[in-house]
Amino acid sequence: MRILYVTDSYPPVINGVSYVVEHLAREMARVGHTVEVATINDKMALSEVARVNGVIVKRFLGFRPAGSYHIPTPGIFRALGERHDIVHVHNFHSVMPLVSSSKLITKQRDTRWVVTPHFHVPGHHPHSRIAWLMYKPMLAKSIPRFDFIHCVSRWESNQVFQHFGVKSIVIGNGVDEDVYSHTWTGPPEGDIEITFVGRLDEYKRADLVLEAAKLLSSKGHSTRINIVGTGPKRGDLQRLAREYGLSLNLVRRLPREQLLNLVARSSCVVNPSQFEAYSLAVAEALAMGVPAVITYPWGINFSEYPRALLVEPDPASIANGILKAHFAGSAPYRRVPVWSQVVQEMCNRIYSAGQG
Repeated sequence: MRILYVTDSYPPVINGVSYVVEHLAREMARVGHTVEVATINDKMALSEVARVNGVIVKRFLGFRPAGSYHIPTPGIFRALGERHDIVHVHNFHSVMPLVSSSKLITKQRDTRWVVTPHFHVPGHHPHSRIAWLMYKPMLAKSIPRFDFIHCVSRWESNQVFQHFGVKSIVIGNGVDEDVYSHTWTGPPEGDIEITFVGRLDEYKRADLVLEAAKLLSSKGHSTRINIVGTGPKRGDLQRLAREYGLSLNLVRRLPREQLLNLVARSSCVVNPSQFEAYSLAVAEALAMGVPAVITYPWGINFSEYPRALLVEPDPASIANGILKAHFAGSAPYRRVPVWSQVVQEMCNRIYSAGQG
């Protein structure tokens, strides 16, 4: 098959969407398909066309007003009009679905058009919520032009149905094989070591991790916190840790092996965000057997994993979840699918469904 992935973000841009698309594209190329990616280039140092891990990456100039909606220049229409068996578009929170479904594109009759929303809420910031009011009606008109809607979780699928009245096929994300070379060891006996991995933005609520740790410390529990990520709330988290007298290890990024080692030695991974379609950090932790403390409502995505502890998004509930994580090692272990399994399911249920 000849496959085109259309995305606002692709490495070296680092975020959840770029990670997912990179792994889908790389795995499809690995098994012998011709794979291209059309994405936005807002870093002038990047090449317009490059081959990376067997994937042809085409970057088109674009911009991200206030970090939202990711608008490409018209040059991207050339890539969208080329012959492909599959065009797989990502992210309702960019204009890529709108651009890809444009009537300006001459669509091949036998091409399958797929969209993955990565949808959680209309917006996290005032400017994005205002823009959403204008953008949503246009997006709603474009969605029926796709042959398949693919969601990465039941929660996301429900949200898409509530907002747009369309049903979707649910296939979860995968994890890299390398996570299975690590297993949960936990910290030294008696210690509590909490790890958060993600963007340090307001909606991710990393501050609740510190609030929960403060409660645990007040009850005599020796508590350490690891936070791995970048974002505008970094300084606020540092100040909060000093105010609460907490031990905080705050790092922007870690090499892959160091990150996995850090997660494996943690008491648990905590993700207190209210807005997630899926959490790759949680999936990787559970794959290693590390307990994960996650919040309602999106946390139901992982309710089938015995070592996932669902809590309310408040400090007391999160603190109780962290304490329960100490005993979660006795809970049954459930394996998380790897990317090769996800891609095979994608081929069977969407890319090749009904063909032949």
